[in-house]
Amino acid sequence: MIRTAVSELRRLHPHPTVVRWVEQVDAEELFLSAVPVGEIQAGIEFRREQGAAKVGELEA
Repeated sequence: MIRTAVSELRRLHPHPTVVRWVEQVDAEELFLSAVPVGEIQAGIEFRREQGAAKVGELEA
């Protein structure tokens, strides 16, 4: 669920239910394990190799 939520929040128009859920959960209860963090970093590196302009935005 969390990986899906992270991807959804990156969309231009995220689904309102996902936004509402994230807003209702205490930030201290949200976390990502090492696996999705590694997948996100791999995606950033892939885009960097492809010359994507949004790499800086993804790293933020």
